[in-house]
Amino acid sequence: EEARRTLGVTGDDSTERFWTLMRRHQLSLYPIVALGLLFVCDGFQGTAMVILSPNVGAALGLGVAGITAARSIGGLAAAAAPLPMAAFVQHRARRALVAIVTGVAWSIATLFTGFIISATGLVIILILDGLSSGSVYSVHTPLIVDSYHPSMRVRAVAAYQSFGQAGGLVGPLLVALLAGPFNLTWRGVFLALGLISLAMTLMSIFLRDPGFGKWDTEQLRSSVHAAHGESEQLTESDVELGFWEICRRVTLLPTAKR
Repeated sequence: EEARRTLGVTGDDSTERFWTLMRRHQLSLYPIVALGLLFVCDGFQGTAMVILSPNVGAALGLGVAGITAARSIGGLAAAAAPLPMAAFVQHRARRALVAIVTGVAWSIATLFTGFIISATGLVIILILDGLSSGSVYSVHTPLIVDSYHPSMRVRAVAAYQSFGQAGGLVGPLLVALLAGPFNLTWRGVFLALGLISLAMTLMSIFLRDPGFGKWDTEQLRSSVHAAHGESEQLTESDVELGFWEICRRVTLLPTAKR
């Protein structure tokens, strides 16, 4: 109970307004907006590829099976990327940098889709897009969590997720607009989406990693040291867990194991 009070998570029936908490803790909406825009533009490549698959296949001499196989390879890359990306950011607070760099990477992948001339080029582009999308699943939400006080985290994550839901509408509408009223070819659509994605990604360049546990771990440790003194204070290396040990502990949960 003392630890929960330290974190500001007391289970009260009444919750203060989001903006009140934002002012109290001197926070801003920028991390939510920056990561939300990255979330939106991450889906441009996949959405356009689904809608324009017949056009892309006809231009590259690929049938439905060929396009499906290429997209499956890209999907495997996206599924494999989050774990090594999480390991990469575990010991150093560089999640913001990873989020920005991968955003630029999938923007370039979307842009250069308009220049591909072979099935091999398509597979390479889809693999690059899939690998860079790994940051959405392994970096974005933890960065939101560490950026906001525990009393407002659920609402911050919900606001971020709403960007992703909006992206599911924005992507198809953009493709329809570019291919319809603007009368662009499939190559032109990917070029335009790549430029739009790059512009949206550049809006996140001021994103910074707040560090690990600023609002929780550090607060709890400070309260323990205040109560029991600093004589036996442990260093970070004394209590940190290795990446595979973390993975092993996650698999101790029956649901995660299944």
